[in-house]
Amino acid sequence: MRRDWPRRLGVPRVELAATLPIGAGLNSEEWAANEFGEARLGDQRLTARLIKSASLLAEYPGRAINANDQSDEAAICGYYRLIEQPETSEITVTSILAPHRERSLRRMSGQKTVVVIQDGADFNFTTRPGCEDLSIIGQNQTQAKAFGLHLHANLAVTAQGLPLGLLRLGFDPAPDVAAQSERLASQRWLAGWKDCADAASQLTRRTQVILVCDREADLFELFHAQRQRPRMELLVRARPARKLKPEEAKLFATIKRQLPADHLSLEVDGLTERPKSSRKAARPTRKKRVARCALRFCHVTLPATKTCPQAEPVRLSAVHVEETDPPEEEKPLQWCLVTNVEVKDAEKAAEMVRFYHQRWRIEDFFRVLKSGCKAEYLMFRTANRLQRAIAINAVIAWRIMVMTLLGRQEPDCDSKLMFSDEELNFLKHYALALKMKFPNELGNAVRLVAELGGYRGRKHDAEPGNQIMWYGYTKLSGASLGHRYGYGAKCAEVYEAAYKAGFEAGKKAIAL
Repeated sequence: MRRDWPRRLGVPRVELAATLPIGAGLNSEEWAANEFGEARLGDQRLTARLIKSASLLAEYPGRAINANDQSDEAAICGYYRLIEQPETSEITVTSILAPHRERSLRRMSGQKTVVVIQDGADFNFTTRPGCEDLSIIGQNQTQAKAFGLHLHANLAVTAQGLPLGLLRLGFDPAPDVAAQSERLASQRWLAGWKDCADAASQLTRRTQVILVCDREADLFELFHAQRQRPRMELLVRARPARKLKPEEAKLFATIKRQLPADHLSLEVDGLTERPKSSRKAARPTRKKRVARCALRFCHVTLPATKTCPQAEPVRLSAVHVEETDPPEEEKPLQWCLVTNVEVKDAEKAAEMVRFYHQRWRIEDFFRVLKSGCKAEYLMFRTANRLQRAIAINAVIAWRIMVMTLLGRQEPDCDSKLMFSDEELNFLKHYALALKMKFPNELGNAVRLVAELGGYRGRKHDAEPGNQIMWYGYTKLSGASLGHRYGYGAKCAEVYEAAYKAGFEAGKKAIAL
């Protein structure tokens, strides 16, 4: 059957599910019901508990559920009973995430290009000696083992880096022996690739889906599997020792022999100094800068490996960027990317670099999940319960990222897209006190929340980030509560009058 049969027969195209605009249904009052409401947990009452628990936890990220004034005894007990359901129940990470994944696919369907970023992170629970079924996530020089969970996630973003949703959260099973770790590593990437390929198959061909992975995913098996599912593109950062066909050739040496096709500028984020620890190497300070890079590209062939001895070699495009004039005592930026996308000119090569540059969004996600939602401080006694709680907090972390970046990229949106009326009432009062713009637009509302979190907006300050936003949003929840009891429902009319009359007149109206 021909693929264009609907056009030939005059059959109109039918959308199976309407596309979902970014940010739609994510305000404080609706988001939990929208992102978790269709979860099939075996009992509708459990789904209602999930919605209520997620809503309460999101108002105070990183705090226990009883920190919320709305958390009565029934809500608190309901949350813990939900998490502590038997392992044989239908409450799994997949079932918890399923409705959010479906809405993520609807958000993806409205995009021309979607970048799906795949990466993993360790959650350290070594200080929980009574916790059962944890994996070994590290070992130091004294052979002391670190126990925790390894999470492998697929995060979908737009070509500009705006998060669309989480497609997959995969946790490693507790390994019986350490020798399984290498096999598990390849299985993680292949499982993430399969999930992304399944997601791409549910979208029309109007949406290009490209899976972006770091150097750990530079596996021949991944590119070999990609040939079976061509609907999705694959972009991987290559290892320095990557060999080509013939076997004596090396990727880095081969592509560096090419003359630069173009030059482009890449923004390099700053990093604070990190001392050496038992699980992480020391890291020096790095200042934020714009790196001027030489761009090269060519075609290469990867030979089959021992894991796929009968497979044919894979022909790919390679793209290389290298900083030409790095600052003194700074390591020059250098990436070598391999992709099944046909790269024929410098413009296409630069596009692949821009796609890979979005990979740091998933690092931001893990940081919000760990530091903002305090996922490593969860106090459950089994790995299964920890995984369920992390899955709920992962969607909360995604929403914090959307709030931060949507306010930056789409500042003229209606602020009711992300905030409730009670929150906006307080922010209007707060704007009067600071002599700032009213939060009628999303950008102004996000700026006010950032001010609550400690942002000052000086000339040399960057745009508010996720950390400032989760601090500010936590304060906003408590401030909105006090404002509700202190001023009542008539505030909105007073603020609108104050906005029209000016700040001084507004202060007098508030005093009255």
